[in-house]
Amino acid sequence: MNNRIQVAMDFGTSNSALWYVPLDLIRTDGDTQPRVTLDQILIEEYAWSYGNRQPEMPPIDVFLDGETLWLADGFHRHAAAGKAGAKRISCHVRKGSLNDARWYSYKANQEHGLRRSSADKAKAVKGALQHPNGATLSDSQIAVHVGVSDKTIAKYRADLESTSEIPKSNSRTGRDGRTTDTSRIGKGQEARQKLQRWIIGMDVVPDPIVAAMQNL
Repeated sequence: MNNRIQVAMDFGTSNSALWYVPLDLIRTDGDTQPRVTLDQILIEEYAWSYGNRQPEMPPIDVFLDGETLWLADGFHRHAAAGKAGAKRISCHVRKGSLNDARWYSYKANQEHGLRRSSADKAKAVKGALQHPNGATLSDSQIAVHVGVSDKTIAKYRADLESTSEIPKSNSRTGRDGRTTDTSRIGKGQEARQKLQRWIIGMDVVPDPIVAAMQNL
């Protein structure tokens, strides 16, 4: 393990820490870039800020998996610091794997930095749906994480399922932690309507049918 990373592993009792980390230790090739492309004009502006310290730039977010630091949020700032000739950059270092960094990246830039384009949002949504964390989450949960509407998540889920880019799953975990079998959604109402049509005209409804109606 690189000794310079070993220093940054002393988090104490916390799962995160603020460190000035050498730029060359931060990996940017882990598919954690939340944008489609970087804005070169913004990089130039940020580089001026790093060079003049006006204003002071906020720390970037990286994840340390024990050996490697993965950049999750702050690609423009990271590129700008290098362009300005900086050797180190302020980092909010979190304990976590590369997959943790990827999941974190999908929510990046919702409230700060350059406004996300439609293509940026689409990339984040697709990444979240294809990520292990998103496999069993509801559309509304993923929507909150990524910062889009649940209808947008549903649209891309259907697209990815139709092309077999993600498996079709009938299990969803809601915000309350409960798991729902989505294959049953709507079927109870359909079955109830069929029974109602069947019993029309009956003088006496048999007990088994009454029980079945109550269980739907």
